[in-house]
Amino acid sequence: QRYVFFKTPKEVKPPEDLQDLGVRFLQPFVNLLSKGTYWWMNTFIKTAHKKPIDLKTIGKLPIAMRALTNYLRLNEAFEAQKTKRSSSPQGSRSIWRALCCAFGRPLLLSSTFRILADLLGFAGPLCISGIVHNVGKGNNTIRPQTKILGVFFISSQEFLSNAYVLAVLLFFALLLQRTFLQASYYVAIETGINLRGAI
Repeated sequence: QRYVFFKTPKEVKPPEDLQDLGVRFLQPFVNLLSKGTYWWMNTFIKTAHKKPIDLKTIGKLPIAMRALTNYLRLNEAFEAQKTKRSSSPQGSRSIWRALCCAFGRPLLLSSTFRILADLLGFAGPLCISGIVHNVGKGNNTIRPQTKILGVFFISSQEFLSNAYVLAVLLFFALLLQRTFLQASYYVAIETGINLRGAI
């Protein structure tokens, strides 16, 4: 790989995980489209289709997902809690704080994705209601009323009252909703696995 946008390209050393040929879980290193469509798993699925899979076929986990890495992360957060609150008694509260400190960001990201997906859930009924209302009125074409310097302009309200525009918005809203929902599930499950490995 190279940084292509600079005048003098610079060699980039691949991550340590990709230097190890035994690592086959490439999800952290692929682009967004491949992550979203799970295209990176095609080689693994083809191999599993031809012959039964074993541990060698599955390969090693990336360093970030290994139990030792996550244990060290959790232990560091727990030790930081100990030094911060040396006077207060140690117990379940410190463990919860350490868990939140070590794994709080991905869980917050998962919650954000879920909230966005739930908000986009409102778009479907609103768009369908608008489509039914406009089809019932027979108002399917945009007729711009405002003319400035010989050019017709339409307001956002007129634009959004068109049934075709609402159908396109409905499609993209549902697509985004599913994408955010899947991202939320993925991040939550991955974080849960890392958390259990750490414990």
